Amino acid sequence: MRAAARHRPMKVLADRTEAGSLPGTYERYRMVPAIEGGGMRGTGSAGMALALHELGLLNAFDAVCGASAGAISAATG
Repeated sequence: MRAAARHRPMKVLADRTEAGSLPGTYERYRMVPAIEGGGMRGTGSAGMALALHELGLLNAFDAVCGASAGAISAATG
């Protein structure tokens, strides 16, 4: 498998961020992060969600899903 094909989600996020996209404006791919919960795993997921925010990547996603502690992190984004 080509390297570009393995990393297509990263390319889609980069392209959307560079273009200044807004959620729901692309039809080919639907980008949705799934933020897990479950006690201490929720703290790692919260850190990932914060990193997405600080990197300015939130508008590159169309929606967000979360369970347990991940739902709390998803709601605060």
